[in-house]
Amino acid sequence: MISKPLQDQFEWSISNILTCDDAHVSRVVESELSIKLDIDESLVKSLAMWLGKDYGTEEFDCSKCIARIDSFERKIRELPKMLLIFAKTTDHDQFPLEMDLSELMDGSKPAKLSLMGIVYRKSIDKEKVYVSIVRKQDKWIKFVPGAKMEEVEDFKQVKPLLLIYK
Repeated sequence: MISKPLQDQFEWSISNILTCDDAHVSRVVESELSIKLDIDESLVKSLAMWLGKDYGTEEFDCSKCIARIDSFERKIRELPKMLLIFAKTTDHDQFPLEMDLSELMDGSKPAKLSLMGIVYRKSIDKEKVYVSIVRKQDKWIKFVPGAKMEEVEDFKQVKPLLLIYK
């Protein structure tokens, strides 16, 4: 079981929306703490594909009639205070500084997020280390184990392992 302070910061919920042929709508809510994404074109498009429609082998019953449903749509019901995205990307231009997820929300809630931090792996003296870059007001600060913190201007060349949005 995860601690309450971590849940308060990182837990978000997704609505699985089932719609039968008679236009009855059922929602099943599930919680997530983070997401692992293969980012192909852009972060927002990859997130939309991950949510999207799910056509599984499992069928579901409509809660209002006896219809069987073989697909459902997923939407974000509630965003966390901090959204963690474990990213697998081949191109450094695929993560935006700002993103609007309003189209992916279940309902008409505003969903504008700002990039707050990045974690990536780098080789230093034949050793792989994890480096983080975090936003502090209007500056970006880089943290490298065993080195001084330094301000960075351009970090879009890195391939992130973890993206943190708020």
